[in-house]
Amino acid sequence: MNNLAAALIAVSLLGSSASNAATPRPTWQGAWAHPPTAYNNLPAAVRPDGSTARPLYAPLPPYKDMTVRQVVRLSAAAAALRLRFSNEFGVGMLHIGAAHIALAGESGAILPGTDHVLTFAGRPSVDIPAGAPLLSDPVSWSLPAFARLAISVYYPAETVPPAHTLFTLNAWQTAGEHTADTALPQLDRRGPAFMSRRSTYCPRDRETPW
Repeated sequence: MNNLAAALIAVSLLGSSASNAATPRPTWQGAWAHPPTAYNNLPAAVRPDGSTARPLYAPLPPYKDMTVRQVVRLSAAAAALRLRFSNEFGVGMLHIGAAHIALAGESGAILPGTDHVLTFAGRPSVDIPAGAPLLSDPVSWSLPAFARLAISVYYPAETVPPAHTLFTLNAWQTAGEHTADTALPQLDRRGPAFMSRRSTYCPRDRETPW
């Protein structure tokens, strides 16, 4: 009888362990990324006709006292999310005066009632040293996969936007601090982002390295 009881207990424990192992635990999962790179500082090339051509990834005009809004799409559902900002190829301090995230509407607008303030160690602004990345605080927000999100960042000081080797994103921009505004002026130019990754908190077997 004692042997039977011991066997039943062992089977029960093994079943419980297998059940726990089969249940994915929530982890941070990469849901969007946009890798930054260094600028190409080579001089402009001279064509045979005497005209010049700027090299690919030449430095862009800087932002200064400017709100920039960019729209991206999540690749995975989320119970929470956080953003990674990159100054890894910067040559000076990157000052973020304010940053917001919301559901994106049409033509650079955000959907009313969906705006969230991003914070960094509990603060709404942050300085990121040259050569460094920084994660925002997590935002608790249940979102479906493929949700379109608008990220609005205010750059109070002169800031040269980073280069990106893959592509650039449509950016709406306006002078002054307008990160919480429902709509910004018309599309001004294609501009790269200091945001390099967005991670979602959701059930997964393991955390992704990026």
